[in-house]
Amino acid sequence: MNAVTLACAANALYIVGFAIFKTTTGRMRRLTANHPVEVVGQVLGNARWLCALLVILAALAMDCAAFTELPLAATLPVAASCSLLVPLIAFAVFGERYTARELGVMAVIVVAMSALALPVVHQSTDFATLFPGHPGRPPIWKVAFYAAPAGLIPLVLFVGRDSIIGGRHARRLTGVAYGIGAGVQLGAALVSGVGIAALLRHDPAAAFAGPFPYIILIVGGLGLGLLQIALQRCRMGIVVGVVSITSYLYLDVAGTFVYGQPGPHGGLMWGLRIGGLTLVLLGVLALPKHEAFGERDDDERRPAAEYTGNHRRMLSTS
Repeated sequence: MNAVTLACAANALYIVGFAIFKTTTGRMRRLTANHPVEVVGQVLGNARWLCALLVILAALAMDCAAFTELPLAATLPVAASCSLLVPLIAFAVFGERYTARELGVMAVIVVAMSALALPVVHQSTDFATLFPGHPGRPPIWKVAFYAAPAGLIPLVLFVGRDSIIGGRHARRLTGVAYGIGAGVQLGAALVSGVGIAALLRHDPAAAFAGPFPYIILIVGGLGLGLLQIALQRCRMGIVVGVVSITSYLYLDVAGTFVYGQPGPHGGLMWGLRIGGLTLVLLGVLALPKHEAFGERDDDERRPAAEYTGNHRRMLSTS
């Protein structure tokens, strides 16, 4: 199968898997990052969630196989189009609403990520060019370079915040922060998956002997856990869109450094690359951080019976 077609099919599977995650987490008790054991217990005990996980893992395998035929930046337009397509699907399936600003920013990001891919489309897709030297075997300091931030940054950002209970006037988050945190972690898992895919083609016996499987299991698992929390509290279109943008951008930047892929040739190509990267980052930061539809954080995911019980108790004591 053509590598671009394989990457498109992988993104379609990602959307299917995330949609199942969304419907599944909607039936769970409130998930919080400061109770990770409870999160793990709820998701692993749900058959629908496990089916969605298999879909996501299949998409990951297809994605990483495509990257052994393409420069890492070549599928950025595919990921960007996914970030614009998901809100439309979520609108049709889940009835989610979006502001003109959100959709406009997503459209700008699609253009910017396409610009990021232009400097590499002329490069050879020869395997030796994509993975110079010994493919899939970066030194340990390079592995720590992309894995450590992915494990620590979201932990610092969200474990502390998740312990705070929203008040009556708290403004509900759109999911941008959650999407960035989960995207960084899943991006690190993608970097490791590309290394495994490269080794399977070059040295199959050593593919699962290094740190890559552990990074996918631990860091990727943390990313999926954070994603479940975000999907339960926020709109799927924003969360998945930002996850897609962040994870592929992290793969492009960190993966290019880790695997030594050649950079753009010439000042114009470098300018296009830097300009596209800057525009993507500004676009993500320009997305609204709070909902515009009047939903309160302290009201979400509480069963209707709880409100009725509280109301009756208030009447009996008055």
